Amino acid sequence: MEPAGVCGAQGRQELLGQGRAVLGRGGPVPRSLSPHLLPHSMDRRCADLESSLKHLGKAELKEFKVKLNKYKPQGGFQPVLWSELESADTLDIVRVLRGHFVEPYALQVAADIMALINKKDLESTLRQAHDLISIEAVQLR
Repeated sequence: MEPAGVCGAQGRQELLGQGRAVLGRGGPVPRSLSPHLLPHSMDRRCADLESSLKHLGKAELKEFKVKLNKYKPQGGFQPVLWSELESADTLDIVRVLRGHFVEPYALQVAADIMALINKKDLESTLRQAHDLISIEAVQLR
């Protein structure tokens, strides 16, 4: 059973609040963050993100954290601080990703990091399951 606030209903409510904060308004939630769209897609995204991180060994998880700390996010998102990652376990990293980036960008970042640490199988799984753009395509733009 997962801790509250990671992937369940509480997590959806937290993300809705973050989405409003990111948008700088308390008004209507954009369609991409609409509550009726969140339960299925968000839970699946969160579960897939958690599952992919759990497939990493201890050294790979540390490398993931190092790369995530150095990752330069797009769209005005702030980089993740090392202090948020240093002692983070898998569930903590899920929380950090979801706290820093509005979904599905959190999955995009995770897939990009998987590519950087040469975990192509996990990268591919995330990209195919969630129709994400590959890091190579982004770099070619």
